[in-house]
Amino acid sequence: DDTLASAHAQLGFITFWYDWDWAASENELRRALELDPNGADSHLLYAHLLSNTGRHEEALAEVKRARELDPLNLRINALEAQFLIHAGRTDEALSRLQQTLDMDSNYLLAHVYASSAYIEKEMYSEAIGEAHRAREISGGRSTYSEAFLGYALAKLGKQAEARSVLEGLLKSPADSYHVAL
Repeated sequence: DDTLASAHAQLGFITFWYDWDWAASENELRRALELDPNGADSHLLYAHLLSNTGRHEEALAEVKRARELDPLNLRINALEAQFLIHAGRTDEALSRLQQTLDMDSNYLLAHVYASSAYIEKEMYSEAIGEAHRAREISGGRSTYSEAFLGYALAKLGKQAEARSVLEGLLKSPADSYHVAL
């Protein structure tokens, strides 16, 4: 049904992540927003495309609109922080993540992205703490948090621990997941 905004949004998401056809993805996401300008998920998905293709200011405007439409959505709040990190605005990202964690202190994505933000700020001990918290929440099944943990350990000179994390990632079971959205 060509009139369903959510169908266009999901097609845009799939086209972006699986086909890597960013132009087609943008067309689908714009169509979704044309059909439903108040679709928070459509704004979020469009922001993700924009952020990952280096159009940071546009991405931040889109994710801000998504958050305005659905202010208690943890995923939107956490991903806004990720887009802020991509835009080089790490302190703002950490502030957004703290607001997200104030809503739910066990929200996995917020801890994963906090680890990433601390790595950007070269605050490796804090990054390790956040990655450990993400590991605890996910039961060790989030490969993103494991990767951030290994990287931060390596940057702190803890090579043996970092190597152990890497070996664990290489042996990750098929049901491990990547936190992307």
